[in-house]
Amino acid sequence: MSSLQTVNENENTAARANLALIQGDLSKLTEQERLSYYHQVCASVGLNPQTKPLGYLAFQGKLTLYATRNCTDQLRAIHGVSLVAHDIKEANGILTCTVTMRDRNNRTDTDMGCVVVKGLQGDALANAWMKALTKAKRRCTLSLCGLSMLDETETDTMPGAVVVETQPQPVKVLEEKGKKMVENAESRDKALAEFSMLFSKCRESGSLPDDWKTHIRNQYGVTQLKDASLTQLAHLIDWISVYANDFDGEEGDSQK
Repeated sequence: MSSLQTVNENENTAARANLALIQGDLSKLTEQERLSYYHQVCASVGLNPQTKPLGYLAFQGKLTLYATRNCTDQLRAIHGVSLVAHDIKEANGILTCTVTMRDRNNRTDTDMGCVVVKGLQGDALANAWMKALTKAKRRCTLSLCGLSMLDETETDTMPGAVVVETQPQPVKVLEEKGKKMVENAESRDKALAEFSMLFSKCRESGSLPDDWKTHIRNQYGVTQLKDASLTQLAHLIDWISVYANDFDGEEGDSQK
């Protein structure tokens, strides 16, 4: 290899490293460079890379790192981080937890975690309270220990973001998957609303068969409507539309 080629390759490597460090985009790095960067980040804060303390996240055209639970657990142990105080308040359907934490050098930091709780009850509400505290503690731990990155509890509130479990695919491919996931979720919400409207209509009119619950479970495999897939909801809409149309026909005949 000529010295000129070596210089060009070094310049390309430096440019890609600049994107990773300055712009926070790992997608331009080679697999080996990405792995090296991963280990460098772990080494800089004392994390064990074998425990997978960091993960990859594709979002808004970039591939970045985010902190997993292993990351914040290790940081608390390494730096002697402990919870000093916390406060939880609910307003306008938003639960906000504010925590103050201290490391072994008596440095303190304060951060918060927010969770939407509007309409939640029972176990779902209890889990939301725990999630708000967990999110606040992890965010505060990362800030106190000097690791500026997203925590995994934040990734589920970022529409279109895709967590990369194994070797990262091209960001454009991941973004398309993220968009598709959002579109599917929106389509499912619409289908659920349509079925709920037809179901209420048929139930009020008494046009549903007595064994409708058993039929839905045995024929379509749906035990809880909130867990039904988009395909299952489409089948359910086709099924219940027959009873809704029958009711409309009877209502029309009675008005003649």
